[in-house]
Amino acid sequence: MSLPDLRALTPRPAINHLRPFLLSLALILFAGSAPAADNPDPKQRLKIVFEIHSGTDAAFEGFLAKMEALQKTFADLANIAVVATSDGVGLLQRGDDRLNARLAKLADRGIDFIACRQALTAREMNSADLLGFARTVPSGSAELGKLRQQGWAFVADGENYVSNL
Repeated sequence: MSLPDLRALTPRPAINHLRPFLLSLALILFAGSAPAADNPDPKQRLKIVFEIHSGTDAAFEGFLAKMEALQKTFADLANIAVVATSDGVGLLQRGDDRLNARLAKLADRGIDFIACRQALTAREMNSADLLGFARTVPSGSAELGKLRQQGWAFVADGENYVSNL
């Protein structure tokens, strides 16, 4: 007499709450699976968009450290964009030579920096106040939505996970 298969009766966790972990794991495995020199077809590259909306010096420092590590890890394997909204537009403002030099280096390596024009207007700023490589869009939220619709992974300011791949 054989025993019944109990696996069918074992509850399975909902996959939705595991998505951030599984995606992070996939990104780590992908980063180690191919050398940066492969430079895959742009249509097959990872597409990751970050939002920064915090405006403190500590937030800017932490964010830049993440961007530098990510760019070093993925080099030519990913398209990376940063959308600055709310107080995050201060990251792209001219003035702090040390931060500006780090941002310029990242921009030279292909990271696209985008500022929300609504946030600039609310802070009585305009595109002339930004670093030369930063571009503006009418709405940062709309730009994030558009990029997510195009299949870009989204990493929210202050979050440790990626969602909506």
